[in-house]
Order: sequence, then structure tokens, then C-alpha cells
Amino acid sequence: MHSGTSLAHLARTEGNRLEAEAGEYTLTNNQQGNSLLQDNCTACFENKSTQNTKTAYKPDLYPKLAQVLELAETIYQRQEENQRRLPRAGWSVNTMLAMLSNTEFKSVWDEWVCRPGSLTDKDTMGRLISMFEGDVVACSQQYRERAREQALSKELNVLLIEVSLPVQFTIDHPRSSMWDYASPSLYQPPFPSFAHICDWAIIRYLWKSDRAQQEMLVQFGEQRQTIKASMVEWKRGIESHLANLVHGKLKSRAINCIVQPTMLRTESTAKAFDGYTATHKMLLRGDTLFYDTGNNYSPPIPMTCSNILHENGLIASPASLEPHSTPCEPHLMTSMHIPDVSYLLWVGLGADFRCERCLDSQKVTWIELVQYYIACNRFFRNNIEGLVLLGENIVYRNVHDTNIRIERPMLGYCSINPSREPGGRMTKWRKCLLYGADRPERHPHYARDNLRASTDNFGGYGLPPYDSVFY
Repeated sequence: MHSGTSLAHLARTEGNRLEAEAGEYTLTNNQQGNSLLQDNCTACFENKSTQNTKTAYKPDLYPKLAQVLELAETIYQRQEENQRRLPRAGWSVNTMLAMLSNTEFKSVWDEWVCRPGSLTDKDTMGRLISMFEGDVVACSQQYRERAREQALSKELNVLLIEVSLPVQFTIDHPRSSMWDYASPSLYQPPFPSFAHICDWAIIRYLWKSDRAQQEMLVQFGEQRQTIKASMVEWKRGIESHLANLVHGKLKSRAINCIVQPTMLRTESTAKAFDGYTATHKMLLRGDTLFYDTGNNYSPPIPMTCSNILHENGLIASPASLEPHSTPCEPHLMTSMHIPDVSYLLWVGLGADFRCERCLDSQKVTWIELVQYYIACNRFFRNNIEGLVLLGENIVYRNVHDTNIRIERPMLGYCSINPSREPGGRMTKWRKCLLYGADRPERHPHYARDNLRASTDNFGGYGLPPYDSVFY
């Protein structure tokens, strides 16, 4: 009796195990079957369909598995039949691959391939073939349109040289040879790309009219001067828009339109900015910076004209874009003895600037340095009243105020990492929240530790305050 019970228990256990395995196998093959249903279009088009491996199974024991395998076999046979019939009708695999982007065609294709029952020639030559024919006509139109677009872009690039000549330059540093190995940089003046002018009536007519590429080029030649004049007008409009922002914000300050290509070496013998309008030159100055009032950055992130033209997609509006009204940029440029330099130089010099007023050793870019001065001045104005009340005998002053005279320069620049003498110790400074006081050599709010001369010599490539002139 005990032996019979054990055998029954073992039989039930083995049956449960087989049933569980069957369930898992059925689930796996169901997923594979669904994948086949979803991917049958691609499999047929790529001509890579392979007959599913037939697995020995018992239909009575695994009915769901039998249904999945039967469906997979039907789809496979349907694909094989399709691959025999369509080429005979003149449709290549590449032609069918071009139809994959047509969602309407794909739905008809899936319905036809997965439909139960046998196929007929009428099915094949009916809806499917008619859709092939319609899409081939549409594709040929798209190819002609794409060819016209490419030809238009090529002609527009030729006009670019005539309307707004790009400037390719390298930095010619008199104290360092490291810039001889730097890759050239490119300044692209404002110029409408194809995305900007595709809605112009004349451009849209040339682009969208269904004609051959050569015929379109002939008509472009006839309208060339009109298109060029429209581009010049567009370019002047962009310059005027940005210049009006500067004039409207800085009414009480004289605006300098002089820009010198200092340390910018170009391939041509002419000066880098010859041929540019006075408005364009003003926008190239290092002290002409903008910021987006729509962003809640504090302080705001300065932007050059190139940032607006290329990175922000010419979407700035007078309501969201304003020029900087702080005078720190001109003072910073004057302190480096190059008051009329372009921002192309400042940006090209990279992240090797540092503030010398507070001995902040962190090296930053020109844009970050301007932002740092703005932040320090804003912090001083917002906190000076409260800090004065903390100490009766401390007279604070804003060391980042560019209008006051301080022996230390405003900024420094180094083209390589600072070197240190063997055994030398970096000079450490204890800084109060304002980074400055009236008598820093005596008062503990701004006193030196380990008083000794600085060991930084910037490898011989130093610029002010270590050099008398910047260039």
C-alpha cells in the first residue's frame, strides 16, 4: 500500500513537471510566434527568411505549441511564395525595401502575408501591386525633389562666399609656440541656411516645382541676383536686430565699433574683418555680450554673437534677449592692454583665465570670467549692509569693482599649467565672504598664511600681471 502511494505520488510529480515544461515551452514559442508576426515584412524584404526548426512534439499533449508552430510554418510558406511571385512580376527586393517607410503599404502587406487560406494571383497582383506602383511614382518624385534640394544647397554655398565670407583663423601667440599646433577655428557670419529660406516664395518655387535638376539650375541662374539681394537684406536685418538691442540698453555709454584682429592669424593676407559693416564689427567685440532673460540663471550666462547665431538657432527675440549692461568687460579688456579685441580671441584662448583680484586659482574661460565678476559684484551689493554690522572696525571694499584702483590686476592668463619649485609651498589665503578688506595684510579676514613669495612662474609663458604687455 505504501509502495503504491509512493508510485502515484511520483507519477503526479512527473506529470506536473512535464506540464510545467510544456507551459514554459508554449510561452516561449508564443513569444517567438508573435515576433514572427511582427517581423515577417522585414524578413521577407531582406530575403533572409529561414525555415523554423521543427521540434518533435505531441499535438495532443501540447496543443498551443502545435498552433504556434503551424502558424509559423504558414507564414514561412507565405513568404516563400511571395518571393517567387513578386520578382516574376518585375519587383526587386530593393524596390520592396523602399516601401518599408509607407505605413499604409505595411498594413496591407501584413494583412496579406498573415491571412489564413491560400493565396491567388489576383491577391498578389491586386492591392499589393497597385500600391507598389503608386509608391514607385512617389519615390521618383522624392528623388527629384532631393536632387533639386542638393543642387540648391550647393548654389547657396557659392553665394555664401560672396555675401558673408567665413573667416578661418588660428591664434598667433607671441610668447608660446603651443598655438602653432592648434586646429584652425572658423567664424561663420550670419547667413541664412536652407532651413531659414525654404519658405521664401522664390526658393520654394524652385525647390517644390516638379522639374528636372538642370531645368531648376537654369531658373536659379536667372533669379540669382534677386536671391543674393534677399540674402543681404536678411543678413543686415539680423545685424540690425542685435545692434538695436545694444543701442537700446546702453544709451548712456559710447559704443565702439572698432575691432582689431589681434593675435588672429588668417590664411589670407587681408585683415580678418575687412569688408564687414561697422555694425557687424561692433557685434564681434569682446565686450559685446548678451544674455537670455528667459533663463533663470543667476548670474545670467553671457552669450557671444556666435552663440546666438549658431547655437540658439536665431530664435532670440527682443523680449528674451538683452545685452550686458555691466562695464566690467571693457575694463577687463583694457587691463590686458587690448581694448579693441574680438571675442573670437577670448573664446579661442580657452579655459586659461583666472581672477587676480581675489587670487581665485580656478582657471576659467572668458565667458566664465565675466560671469564670475558679475556674480561677485552682485553678491557684494546684496550683502554689504549686513556684513558691515558684524564688525565696527572693518572697512570692506569690493575688490571686483572695476572702477576702483587696486594694485593687483583684474585678471591673469597662462597657456600651460603653473609649475612649482621643488619644496615650494603654495601661498594660501584666507578669504572672507567678500574676498577683500581695506587692510588685508593686517586683518585676519584677509591675511596670508606661510608668508612668502609665490612660486608660480607659468613656465615662462606668463601674461599680465607677469608681462608688461599682452602682445
